[in-house]
Amino acid sequence: MATITLKTNYQKLAAQEKNAYVSRVRIFSKIPTNELVEHASRASGIPAPIMSASFSAIATQVEELLMNGHSIQLGNLGTMRMSVSCKAVENYDDISSANVHTRRIILTPSPALKSKLNMVNILTVKDTEQASATAE
Repeated sequence: MATITLKTNYQKLAAQEKNAYVSRVRIFSKIPTNELVEHASRASGIPAPIMSASFSAIATQVEELLMNGHSIQLGNLGTMRMSVSCKAVENYDDISSANVHTRRIILTPSPALKSKLNMVNILTVKDTEQASATAE
């Protein structure tokens, strides 16, 4: 079973104007594309050069399709789509692309991936050095 480790920091909460302990998922590393391709190659038995070319072609197509307004189903990972935030306007004639102030790419996890989250073990690691420093 998978395990996620949390790291905790004592920090100021701006919205509440107080300090508190805040836990977040500890990211161990950023896996580069070539390493992901190697993992997939070993798991599938597909030679790494073929896997790499396939991954590159899929990534290019996903990017192109997203930038042209398509929603992309990524198997059991979920669905990827573009999203924008726009300034609200009072008059219909004021609608324009200039009102767009944020562009995002959103990944909505599939129900299968979401259900796996409930099976992940959560490990909280307490930093005794930090705890003693904040107690002083």
